[in-house]
Amino acid sequence: MIKKYKLTSNGLIHTPGMLAWMICGYQTTRSSKQKKKYLDIAVSGYGLSMHVAKGLLSGVIKYEVYDDMVVFQVKDKE
Repeated sequence: MIKKYKLTSNGLIHTPGMLAWMICGYQTTRSSKQKKKYLDIAVSGYGLSMHVAKGLLSGVIKYEVYDDMVVFQVKDKE
């Protein structure tokens, strides 16, 4: 089964920009402690599972930007 995610922005946070910042930080740091901080932001801020957050920030999961929203799909682990 495929699950579709829509991460929306609000008046304080522009999700496409926040995601770009998290991806850049996650992919360029060597520190596992720093990587965990970026993952924690994705998990607690957007309600993603750790599995989905890792895939999104590592670039394994591809996403699209529509205005101020980030959209992507993930096949559920079976």
